[in-house]
Amino acid sequence: PVANDDPTPQSDPLAVGEDAGETALGDLLANDFDADGDSFTVNSVSAGGSTFAVGVAFTHPTSGAVILVAANGQVNYNPNGQFESLGVGETATDTFEYTIIDQHGNESGQATVTVTINGANDAPTATTVVPEFRISEAAGATVLDLATLLTAVEDVDANDLLTVASAPSNPAAGGVFALNSGDLSFDPNSEFDVANGAEEMVDFMVTIEDIAGEQITIPARIIIEGVNDAPVAADDPNFSGDEDTFLSQPARNLGVLENDSDDGGNAALVVGEVNGDPSNVASTVLLDDGNGRVADLLVSPNGTFNFDPRGDFDSLAAGSSSQVTFTYRAKDTGTENSLSNEATVTITINGINDAPVANNVAVAAVEDGPSIDENFDGSDVDEGETATLTYAIVSQPTEGSIVNNDDGTFTFDPADDFQDLAEGMTRDVTFNYSATDAQTAISDEAMITVTVTGINDAPLIDLNNTDGLASTLPTGDLQSANVIAVELDLSSADLNVSRLNSIDIPSFASDADGENIGFSLADSDNGGTPFRDANRPILNASNQLVWIPTAADVGSDYIIRVLAQDQPTQGGALSASFDLVVSVIAGNPQVDSVTDIDVSLDASEVTILFNEAMGASAFVAGNYSLVAADGTLINTVVPVLTTTAVTGNAGVVLQLNDTLIDTIAGPLAGGTKLTLTLDSSIVDLDGNTLEALVFEINLFDSQAS
Repeated sequence: PVANDDPTPQSDPLAVGEDAGETALGDLLANDFDADGDSFTVNSVSAGGSTFAVGVAFTHPTSGAVILVAANGQVNYNPNGQFESLGVGETATDTFEYTIIDQHGNESGQATVTVTINGANDAPTATTVVPEFRISEAAGATVLDLATLLTAVEDVDANDLLTVASAPSNPAAGGVFALNSGDLSFDPNSEFDVANGAEEMVDFMVTIEDIAGEQITIPARIIIEGVNDAPVAADDPNFSGDEDTFLSQPARNLGVLENDSDDGGNAALVVGEVNGDPSNVASTVLLDDGNGRVADLLVSPNGTFNFDPRGDFDSLAAGSSSQVTFTYRAKDTGTENSLSNEATVTITINGINDAPVANNVAVAAVEDGPSIDENFDGSDVDEGETATLTYAIVSQPTEGSIVNNDDGTFTFDPADDFQDLAEGMTRDVTFNYSATDAQTAISDEAMITVTVTGINDAPLIDLNNTDGLASTLPTGDLQSANVIAVELDLSSADLNVSRLNSIDIPSFASDADGENIGFSLADSDNGGTPFRDANRPILNASNQLVWIPTAADVGSDYIIRVLAQDQPTQGGALSASFDLVVSVIAGNPQVDSVTDIDVSLDASEVTILFNEAMGASAFVAGNYSLVAADGTLINTVVPVLTTTAVTGNAGVVLQLNDTLIDTIAGPLAGGTKLTLTLDSSIVDLDGNTLEALVFEINLFDSQAS
């Protein structure tokens, strides 16, 4: 016989909606088969590890669904409300197993039936909870916690998204609702004035919506909590003072707090912060006007303040002003020490005129140099006034000259006042000046110091030095500033006339720098007769010029160049020179002086001495006249003149012989005065004509006397 095969069941996928009741899902046997072609039926049903009777409804021990499987394979499935948590688009699966048996009693293995439960939207529902939110009256917009709101809502769809559908209407008590990006917020909007520690209720209705658009409106409540109200600070725009004024404890009773307010009265206010920092209260802070000017500020807790411009605003001219500002917050004395809004204090600093300042000036000039133009150095802290300053010279320098050019500059001329400065030496001269501004304010005097640096000055030749000329030179002819002509007369017995007799050369030269001068002789380039080497002029150790001409020099013109060279301590030496043009002549016999002669009536001879100061010379014959005091010519006898030749400076002796004496004594009595004239016909042995000489002879009787 042929063996009977077991029937074969197939898995069956089924589906049902979450809200469906008992639903026939089809025939489980439709896809089963038996290889022998035998008929078959459902033999058993199991779920969750338990076996249930065929044809009898049972509750799935795990899912809670109610299932009925008939022997013919028909299956009814009821979700039984166990899948309400599924939302739209969500699914869940439920499974159970069954076996089949053929007509011969052969039983199959188990096949699994999978039921897919498709989710459906469930509308949210209200709970009995009324959510509450606590918000300070001083708060700004505050987001209401959604989780708290949703405590008033139920939604069986486990994964449903609940949101606030729209902002509620604004409460009549005040405040503003807003819905932004799903967040519901409430702003008391400063519309509540609840006492500190008290509360005020604001009830409102809000609509909640699920993802499918199902909505529910629920009640909610906001509790407004009263707090200490912050004070209100007002700007203070009207504090002012001048640039030099120290503002201390302004007249207002509360300083910056006077115009501030608080529900507790402004007397309870203090300054809580300055320029955004609490530590600035009662501390010195710096205020900048934006133009580089800075002041000190100290604000006390009671609202008074000290303001010190500290000289930084002196640049403000009269009529101009600048402003500085600072901010502060007032603080009340409540337990919360609430800070006010930020208020601005404006302080106006008014400019006043400041006197200009004249600064000391140091400039340099050079002896014999050009005049110098320099600037006065005045300043005025008042903006724009330095350029308009005028200057006045208050005192003059003791040397040099100063001119105010009336354009902010002055001119100093050293002139000839610094000739005594040697090379590199300096001397300061000073003068004072002042500055005047446009408001006629005058500065204190300032000093201008001119440092004059010396240069080397050449020696100065002065041939007008009459002291030197009188003592050492015969009368000269000053031909120019540095040339003098001198005539030497060899016939003169005066050594200062007949020679260059130790001429004091230093007396003709000086040095303005006070430097020593060295002297030397040089050949002149102005011509003249060259000196004979055997008889050249010299300078002795005392810088005295010595030259003794001889008869060989008669008729020559010599030029002696005298060099004067300074001896500076630094820099190069400078020199000057002068020329001495010397002419040598033989001259006529000269008599230095002739005195009256006393002649005795009994004398045999009269000797007359002529200091001719010549070389070899003697008087020769000539004409003589002898005249009495009454004019009677008595030379009735031509006298015989005896001459004696002399040399050197011994002079010439003229002897009148006894014939002449007798002629005189014979007819004349004692006491007679005679005049003896030697006319110009008398010549000496050198051929030089003697000038006429006149002298008196006093006759006396020696015996009678």
